[in-house]
Formats: sequence, C-alpha cells, structure tokens
Amino acid sequence: TTLVVQHEGAPVDEGGGLPLLAVGGAAVSFGGDGENRFTFDHVLDESVEQHDVYDNLGAELIDNALGGYNATIFAYGQTSAGKSFTILGPPSNPGILPRVCKTLFERVEAQNEAFSRGDPSCTDQCKVQ
Repeated sequence: TTLVVQHEGAPVDEGGGLPLLAVGGAAVSFGGDGENRFTFDHVLDESVEQHDVYDNLGAELIDNALGGYNATIFAYGQTSAGKSFTILGPPSNPGILPRVCKTLFERVEAQNEAFSRGDPSCTDQCKVQ
C-alpha cells in the first residue's frame, strides 16, 4: 500500500504566525506546532508535474496488478483541488490513469510477444478482450 498526499500552499493561522500545514520530507504537520504529524510514502506539492505523480505511483501499481494483486487509485479532496486533472489530465498532459493504462497494455503486449517466441522466463500469456 502506498499513501500519497498532495497539497497546495501553506496557509497560516489568523495571527499570521505558525503555518497551518508544514511539509518536511514525507511528513505533513497540521496546526503549526508539530503535534499533529502524519507520515506518508510521498508528499507532492503544487510544483509536481503529471509525470512525477506517475513516476511515484505508476510503476509499483502496474507491477502489483501484473503480479495478481488488486490495484486502486483513489483521489480525495475539496472541490477544484485538481483530483480530475491528476487522475485524467488533458490529452496534451495525461494524468496517472491514462499513463498507467498505456504502460499496462505495453507490458501485456511485450509479455505476449515473449510468450509467443517461447521465452522460457515467460510462463503466462495475457488476453485482452
């Protein structure tokens, strides 16, 4: 299981002092005092590109799916936070889902070609219907 949080900006408390959200490495602190600290596998900020999201999550997701495990991508957040953009993206800058699907089909095709050639390391053949 991989847990990723993506945030935009760091609002401060009403007094203009402590940040309400602070990011350090793969941890996020809420409230400014460090008392509410949560650790994630990855923390992505607003400067992250679509390919960065894919690089952090996509390969592991595909490896697990092809290894017979369930794979789920779940985006949660407030309205207009960028969930649809991150998951789908526009055709010119596809999100994680189109990138995962493209790579998944490429990997299945490569595995089927290896199986057809009689590659001894390839024991399975996939069929897409």
